[in-house]
Amino acid sequence: MARSHSHAVRVLAGWLALLSLCFGPASAQVTPRQVVWEEPVYGQPAPSMGSFVAELRGQVRRIVAAGHLAPLWYAGGIIDPWGSTAWGNPGEVVWALSDALPYLDPPLRARTAAYLEHEMARYPPWQSAETPALEGRRRTSYRPVFWRYTDNYLVKLPERRPWMWPRNDGDLAADPPRAGGFSGLPENLYALYLYARNTGRWSLLAEHWQQIARTGTGLRPKSAGELAGLIAYARIARRLGHGAEAGEAGQRAEAALRGAESWASFTRSAGGIVDRHDHVIRFPGLYNLTPEVGRFLARSARPEISRALSPVLENPLWYLTREHGGYGENHFLGPDFTWALFQTRAYVFGDRDLESKVDLPWVELGDLYYLQKLVALMRTHSPVTWRVPPMGAKGSAPSMGRQQRAGLPPRAPRSSVAED
Repeated sequence: MARSHSHAVRVLAGWLALLSLCFGPASAQVTPRQVVWEEPVYGQPAPSMGSFVAELRGQVRRIVAAGHLAPLWYAGGIIDPWGSTAWGNPGEVVWALSDALPYLDPPLRARTAAYLEHEMARYPPWQSAETPALEGRRRTSYRPVFWRYTDNYLVKLPERRPWMWPRNDGDLAADPPRAGGFSGLPENLYALYLYARNTGRWSLLAEHWQQIARTGTGLRPKSAGELAGLIAYARIARRLGHGAEAGEAGQRAEAALRGAESWASFTRSAGGIVDRHDHVIRFPGLYNLTPEVGRFLARSARPEISRALSPVLENPLWYLTREHGGYGENHFLGPDFTWALFQTRAYVFGDRDLESKVDLPWVELGDLYYLQKLVALMRTHSPVTWRVPPMGAKGSAPSMGRQQRAGLPPRAPRSSVAED
């Protein structure tokens, strides 16, 4: 009998281990309320991350020394025959560098914060998700070519044919192209939240609260990045003392999370988990992942996302910079390809063996996705505690009962679960 009982225990333990591998790194349930209000507090990365910390600092140091960088223009083939852009949204550099701040040495941290202050004064991320396509130092050694008479969003001319005439300097001067990226104003809310949280400059957000609220009010997320933006808006409002706005936004974010049981359905209007047609492959529902949204997806949608990505991840070289991947008549895939997959494996799947998957920067200078991959990698080798931060001081803080009715977390927060 004892031997039979011992065997049953071993079998049960084996099944539990298998389930852990299939359904995520942690089994504890996380409520929508926790996802909205609890912030991750990461400890020091493991000593084995030392070379990656140094690499991150070196990349940031080059960006700060270079000044404002022009958006990236690239054309991979039929996936984007007239060219695509990345990092044209001014919020993207705010997001990437603000996320990197805790890993920088104090002098570099101060220079980076000043750099971001200057960038936001010139290109306000609360106001626009685009910047001039040709303004700033190039990230590559080649000069971009913009085509006439196309439906590319960089070109405002209505004609579409012939579509292979390059625009000359006169065209560009008369009608300067603008560039965006794989994010918009909703995602910029999370970038601003990161900046204020890691610099303490909440006063900058208070100065531009009306424009921030214009984006956050009524936001109905349909992707990971937009969900992160709504969560950030609730936190910004709470920190600045706008209790009613924070409560309403928090309730809206919680409702969105409750409605995201199927991530494919939740993100369908944005393009779904994988947007695969003709020569195109994108991951619109997974762009701009954050630790908070990843924490939610790891417990609610990991099997679904794993199934959706399995045909892509079957390629053992999915992580290579400018990998072709066999997707149509293209000579390489854009920087969003490995970025989205890497962030998903770090924040949703909880992989802890991604050191060899970082690969090289996509461009010679200013690869913001490379910075985000380095930060995500270090976080997979850092302890994390989830906690609710303090409220702001605007007005009189509501009582516990009033906060709960408004959808706000308790004013005196306690640390939540700690994860290795």
